[in-house]
Amino acid sequence: MTISMTFIIYHFVLVPLYTSHDVNYSVLNWQNILVHYFVPIMTVLDWLLFDKKQNFRWFDPMLWISIPISYFIFLIVRARIGGMIAIVQSKYPYFFVDVDILGWINVLKYAGVFILGFLVLGYAIYLVDKISIENIKFNFIKPTSYFTNNL
Repeated sequence: MTISMTFIIYHFVLVPLYTSHDVNYSVLNWQNILVHYFVPIMTVLDWLLFDKKQNFRWFDPMLWISIPISYFIFLIVRARIGGMIAIVQSKYPYFFVDVDILGWINVLKYAGVFILGFLVLGYAIYLVDKISIENIKFNFIKPTSYFTNNL
């Protein structure tokens, strides 16, 4: 779930921001393509193709959000004790966690939207896990009577 959100947030939130503003940041360099596109896509494909399905419990997506919540807390603490991040000219790596510009209320609103997005994606993953290809039954009618009667 988290690596999928890495792809989604980068592609749909950060890339449009960086490409629409005159920002000195190459969004489609090989490092960003590997980290934000290749790794998430290959991770999801690995899970879909090779992992055993039906291992998730109904409440697992609620546990999974502890990782992005921990990362959010890390970002806030790092901004308070760390220095400026040169590439973005801010103590915060993402605009949506910049408490100094947005204030706590707006940052918490962004966090709430992201948590909701993580939960929706988590439950989508849960459903895909439950509806694995192994559980889909294909009942084809065997045409044996046609061949035996007409030959």
